Amino acid sequence: MTSVIAGLATGPIALTHFYRASPLGLIASMAAMPVVSLVIMPFAVVSVLAMPFGLDPLTLAPMGAGIDTMLEIANRVAQWTPGEGVVGAIGDLPAILAGAGLLWLVLWTTRWRVLGLLPCVAAFIAVPSMSGLIF
Repeated sequence: MTSVIAGLATGPIALTHFYRASPLGLIASMAAMPVVSLVIMPFAVVSVLAMPFGLDPLTLAPMGAGIDTMLEIANRVAQWTPGEGVVGAIGDLPAILAGAGLLWLVLWTTRWRVLGLLPCVAAFIAVPSMSGLIF
């Protein structure tokens, strides 16, 4: 759920500044998570402990292989995204509305939460051209 919330929160900002969407980002994160959790992070910790003894090259090699695997997963999932995720400029107003609506949805825990959908819908209406938006 954290990845979903983080993706939704950073999505409007990424669209505004980089003109790109990553609709399959959650899939890439979920596919890479086992490699990060079981290979990269454990070897990173062991590497820090091995550095004072000069043994870190033994642990950095498997960690590097894990990072290469993670990047391969990211590249493969990115190839599945139509048009490389390029959507064009959406403008500041839609980004602000979407950000405010998502913040409202995440912060409220009562029935008032559903009111956060209004600025989110308004953000989609305020986008100048929906033709290139990939979702």
